[in-house]
Amino acid sequence: MSEFDVIVAGAGLGGLSTGALLASKGFRVLIVEESGHIGGRARVSKKDGFMLDWGLHMIRFCEQGPAAKVFGRIGKPLEFSYSRHIMYYDGFKTSKLPAQLPGILMTPLMSLRSRGQFVERMIRLLLASPESLDGKTIEEWFGSGRIARADFGRFVQAVVFCSLIGTDLSKLSSGEFARFMRKALRAIHRGGYPVGVFPSNFEPAVAPPGKQLLNWYLPLSREDLAQARPAGRRR
Repeated sequence: MSEFDVIVAGAGLGGLSTGALLASKGFRVLIVEESGHIGGRARVSKKDGFMLDWGLHMIRFCEQGPAAKVFGRIGKPLEFSYSRHIMYYDGFKTSKLPAQLPGILMTPLMSLRSRGQFVERMIRLLLASPESLDGKTIEEWFGSGRIARADFGRFVQAVVFCSLIGTDLSKLSSGEFARFMRKALRAIHRGGYPVGVFPSNFEPAVAPPGKQLLNWYLPLSREDLAQARPAGRRR
């Protein structure tokens, strides 16, 4: 394959980003993918009328996030439609996941006792230096006894998944969790979707009989649909 300067193995988000950055610098790039799906975690599934995004770690923090940085470096800046809510699916139902202290103190996802303990541990986490937490897992930080309580454990897993994209609290680093949460507190926008260019935006709508039509738009939930700007239409 002498016609290529670089061959990238894997057409996930990392592979596509690497290929785009190299191609923008004049390299001849070939990206190979063994599966029938490109984009890796740039996909969605549907539960209870909501689109669940598997690739949100690329687009969180909007203009300050990794996808925006890649597109900016190749001369294709992204325009975002911002989201007001994070919806959490626990395997049984969807709920609004609070992102601010007042919402956490009022959330029905945890008991009053669990809410107070969660807020106390999070405040301590943010006040500690991340380096001092690197040798401690998230399970150790919050306490295995608290994690064993169903409401507390599920809520911590939801918050951790939205930050570190992982749920094994016995392996994930409290230091990395602290670094992420500090970045989230400084972010201008925590969530949103690029207008018209990112696969996670797209939700199929039912077309007239005999035709398959895709209406592509930007909602995170039905509550956000009225605020979203249309991203266009494709056949």
